[in-house]
Order: sequence, then C-alpha cells, then structure tokens
Amino acid sequence: MKKVISTVNMPYNTWIQERRKGVCGSESSVVLGINPYKLILSLWQEKTNRLPIEDNETNYTHFGHIMEPIIKKEFTKRTGLKVRSINYILQSDEYEWMLADIDGVVKEANGSYSLFETKTSRQNIKRK
Repeated sequence: MKKVISTVNMPYNTWIQERRKGVCGSESSVVLGINPYKLILSLWQEKTNRLPIEDNETNYTHFGHIMEPIIKKEFTKRTGLKVRSINYILQSDEYEWMLADIDGVVKEANGSYSLFETKTSRQNIKRK
C-alpha cells in the first residue's frame, strides 16, 4: 500500500471525491451484492461521477466520527496497546482501484500490526 493523500483537515466533499477514485473496504458489501442499503448500480454511478456528492451524514455516522478518538483512547487504556492514526487514503500497489481509509493500526505485543476500525452501534428500545 502507498499513501495517496492526507486526510488531515480534508473537507468532506474532497474526501468523498478522493474515495470515488476506487473501492474502499466499506463498499465491499455493495460490490458483493449483500448490502441491504445500497445497490451496486448506485455505487457504480457514484464511482463514475454520474451522481452528485451529497451530504448523507446520519446521526450514526456523525456520532461515530465524534466518538472515534474517545474509543481509541479507551481501547489503549483497557489493552495497553496504542492506536496509531494513519490520516491518509491508501492505495494498493498492485490494484490501483483498491483503496483503504482506515482508522488506525495497532502494534501487537508480538511486534505484528493489526488494523484498527472504530464502530459504534445502536440499540432499539421500545418505550411504553
């Protein structure tokens, strides 16, 4: 993998445009046809700039982004393993259409490295 572009202070529209230059891991479920929220045709339209960039931020993505540094800090506190932020869109050396925009990497106790992705979830609570 090589670093393509820094994401530090990158405006949202620029970030989306850079991600449109390839397929990221979060889009793999769409490519495989198993994503219930997006069709592969829609992904193709986005990647070929046939659809405008829209701000589709939801409460889940908004708060997930805000919580990312807190989750990293808590992970380090609980495990003793430090999360190193990448802050770059990465590109495969072999397949230029393969991109990665990861939250960080963790150096394991044995010296190997693991990817670190922060995820938040929700719980549906029925109120009476």
